[in-house]
Amino acid sequence: MQALLKICLLSPFKLALLVALLLMIRLFKFIMIPCAVLLSGCFGLFDSGGDHIVGPYYTGWIDVHSSRYLGKRDSNDSEIEIIPAYIYAVGHNNRFIVAKQHPLNGKFPDETINTTQTNYYLIDLKLEPGQGEKGMYGPMDASQFANLSHELHLNEITYDLTYPEKP
Repeated sequence: MQALLKICLLSPFKLALLVALLLMIRLFKFIMIPCAVLLSGCFGLFDSGGDHIVGPYYTGWIDVHSSRYLGKRDSNDSEIEIIPAYIYAVGHNNRFIVAKQHPLNGKFPDETINTTQTNYYLIDLKLEPGQGEKGMYGPMDASQFANLSHELHLNEITYDLTYPEKP
């Protein structure tokens, strides 16, 4: 009751300021907050993620898991895709990264994963390659990969990052 009495005793100017302030608070809650939510993050429709492999190398995907690729970050934190989707297994040791890939058939957005074909890729970490550079080998089939592994004295690699073959 005392608060109402104090409001009634305010001058018309102070009362107008109080009403304007209350209207601004109401506008903020009902206009600004929904706008901020709508303008952030593409409305929650898109998603992405990834896993660190070693050094600047990582797996990443955007929108759907079937777009998983192997990428590399440079010193400016820019990213390049060095092995295209769909990567389903990655292993490494102190010298090499090995990736298994089922290639995608078709064009976006109608791509499908060709699980009948497995490509192998090998990255020589001592040469720190990017896309198409020396030290980057692949795509190879299983026998080509076995021959190159023997040539480079690549011992058994454990695939410590594995993903569903059919996401």
